[in-house]
Amino acid sequence: MSEYLNFEKALTRNCSVLGDTLGETYTFLLNDFFNTLYAWDMYRSLFAQNEERVDLLNAVSGPVALVLSRMFYDMTLLRLRRLTETMRGAGPTSRLCLDKLVHYSFPEHKQELAALKKVCIKKTKFAKHLVDNKVAHHNLGVRKKAAILPMGSRKDVEASLEAIAHLFFVFAQRHLDTHLSFEIISSFETDEIKFLETLYLGNLEIAAQRDRLRAASKSIELAQDYQEPELPNWLSERTSRNWNFES
Repeated sequence: MSEYLNFEKALTRNCSVLGDTLGETYTFLLNDFFNTLYAWDMYRSLFAQNEERVDLLNAVSGPVALVLSRMFYDMTLLRLRRLTETMRGAGPTSRLCLDKLVHYSFPEHKQELAALKKVCIKKTKFAKHLVDNKVAHHNLGVRKKAAILPMGSRKDVEASLEAIAHLFFVFAQRHLDTHLSFEIISSFETDEIKFLETLYLGNLEIAAQRDRLRAASKSIELAQDYQEPELPNWLSERTSRNWNFES
């Protein structure tokens, strides 16, 4: 069976087939994983698709591009770490992770899923080290470059995501007779491609504006016709912190 269900309908359907505990665990975990894929697809599309996109982002604002790059990459590492941690405990306070999904899976499928979980943990080991020593926590030795920390690569992230997707795929087939697709198609008209198009066209217009200004500075006739573009105040506003500390 292959079909698309929104989150609420999927949760209801999954709980009716799997029971509340396993149904909720599977549905929430799968939703988390799709969000992880979406975040990684954003990173890959903006910063790993081709050099021209990176050049465009840096041309518009290098510092903002750097922050976005780190944010998407760190977000993906954190979610990989979260998905593959140990359940610890039981009931509503237990951690929502693949370990919990396998723990509550049907007995006849538990061994197969446990083997796939081991692969996931192995593939995401680099993410655990990075998160524990550089992202969620900061190791002084790493900061001082006195300790060696495996940095991982985009290929490592892709391999981790593929391993986790494989586990979800097998779970859905065995428990729900459902074929999962992991191609994240944006439901928004303003996705990252529209974002890049806007930056590209805006950057071209800024360059053209500079050319018009340069030409106007050399010609009285052009200077009379030249008009500085008016930008709304909200575009350049910044909110200051206004921190006042008493000495």
